[in-house]
Amino acid sequence: MLEARAGFACAAVGGCVIVAGGRNIFVSRLPSAEVTVYDEATGVWRRLPCEMPRAMLFMGSALP
Repeated sequence: MLEARAGFACAAVGGCVIVAGGRNIFVSRLPSAEVTVYDEATGVWRRLPCEMPRAMLFMGSALP
């Protein structure tokens, strides 16, 4: 990831890993509204031009 985070939500979709919310565990420990995506084909992480709603920052994730 672009920054170490805890308490984030994560999903694998179409060869990409999307990580949203959580908090930066090394810098401010404040909630992060950033959404980042890892593209498996290019091997690159990038920020998406959107933010998580504050109420969902520590929603976590689950697998079916």
